[in-house]
Amino acid sequence: MSAKPLEILQQLHDCLMAEGVSFTFNKGEKIQIEQEEKENMVYFLESGCVFIYNEEKEWLLDVVDSAMLLGASGIVFKEYEGSCAVAVNVCQGFWLTASRAKALLNQSNLWYELSIWLSYLAFYLKHRECDLLGSNNYCIVRAMLIRMQRIRPEVRQKLGVLEFIQQRSKISRTVIAEILCELRKGNYIEMDKGKLIQINRLPANY
Repeated sequence: MSAKPLEILQQLHDCLMAEGVSFTFNKGEKIQIEQEEKENMVYFLESGCVFIYNEEKEWLLDVVDSAMLLGASGIVFKEYEGSCAVAVNVCQGFWLTASRAKALLNQSNLWYELSIWLSYLAFYLKHRECDLLGSNNYCIVRAMLIRMQRIRPEVRQKLGVLEFIQQRSKISRTVIAEILCELRKGNYIEMDKGKLIQINRLPANY
């Protein structure tokens, strides 16, 4: 998968921070990106990590790490899908309204850069959704484990493997626990107190 376009992200950061309001969210606090009755907000996450949830469906969509521009699509169009972010650890950065972000992008002529960022997100989301299109439960669990392995260790150690996979996939806890148990027995993965330590090798099929 393509790397995060950090140079583009820095250009957007430098533009938007001109009117950004600093924030600090502690672990467990909600970051309301979409507003059904109010204007959408844009958050630039400079440090920390967040869960992205669909509140209406009670579905964990992803775990994202700084640096990250949250709510970028709301700059282009107003839409409410029930999504929010929840801080995994202490998160810092700045926020501004979508309309002010739009005005700043106009002033700095950075719509091309925003299009690159949105294209990256679309590509990222395509890969994320492909993880959930496995031919069977094992393929989905395998994809989720690989995704967890890519998360920074200091963040990953806060995530329970079973809960993460269940909230992302909606596969039953019993089935996930059975697959994890067999993988541990075969020394394919190493876990401690429900947390993923490392992947040694994952068989293609189970």
